[in-house]
Amino acid sequence: MEHANLYGAHLDSADLFMAQLSGAYLDSAHLEHANLLASRLDNAVLSHSSLLHSRNITVEQLFNVKSLYWTKLDDSLTREIKKKYPELMATVMVYSPSTKKRIWQIDTVLLERIKKPEWSGWEKGDTCTICINPLF
Repeated sequence: MEHANLYGAHLDSADLFMAQLSGAYLDSAHLEHANLLASRLDNAVLSHSSLLHSRNITVEQLFNVKSLYWTKLDDSLTREIKKKYPELMATVMVYSPSTKKRIWQIDTVLLERIKKPEWSGWEKGDTCTICINPLF
């Protein structure tokens, strides 16, 4: 499943033990209660997805993903990511006029909001400040 387009896929409760999901496009995917033990998620896009109650997922697995923008995580995982790798939550896809391509970029305004002690998870006002189209 490396580099697979799994946009919006319903993988709730799936057994993804040792799944090779590197580079997979999992934007808006539903991974609630999925077993992610030893799954490879390097460069996977997890923005807008839900990993609530996923089993055996670690911060180390999430360290190399492209984006956790608006990703729903359990509170303990949200706290760990916020503490160690908050930029993953503020990485968004934007259009670059110079290259005429979409690129990944850290939204610094959003990153500062995420770093605040009172921030504990995604809320309605946590939107991309550099996106032309917030769906990217």
